[in-house]
Amino acid sequence: MLGRADDDVEPLAKRRRDRRLFGGLIAAAMLSFLTLDLVGQPIVAVAAYWTFIAGAIVVLYRSDYIVDERDLELERITSHRTVYVIGGGLLVLSPSIDALGEANVYDAPPIVDGVIFGWGAVFVVWGLVYGVTRLRR
Repeated sequence: MLGRADDDVEPLAKRRRDRRLFGGLIAAAMLSFLTLDLVGQPIVAVAAYWTFIAGAIVVLYRSDYIVDERDLELERITSHRTVYVIGGGLLVLSPSIDALGEANVYDAPPIVDGVIFGWGAVFVVWGLVYGVTRLRR
């Protein structure tokens, strides 16, 4: 009888509310950044962006309903598939682009080397974190 008003709300309604609030804050962050940057206010755009992101982080950490075990499993499967796809692409494309350049068939723009190096660095970091995590278990 003297409980909080939130105690009477069903978990599904709390989940819907918290997810909508979280998504709305992320959308507001992106929209405010793009709009303010477009009108020539880059500092205000970044400040507004981080304000909305901070609000979204508060909602994320104060809510038990935004992420559950189904979401975590979906994220795990998605991240594994992403690692496989990008890793496979790096294994196939890196030597191919280099070979095409050496054969004077196709000369990739310099940014491609940076992208390949960047993704390679991501995989090196991933491998190190994986190794440390594996050893700690």
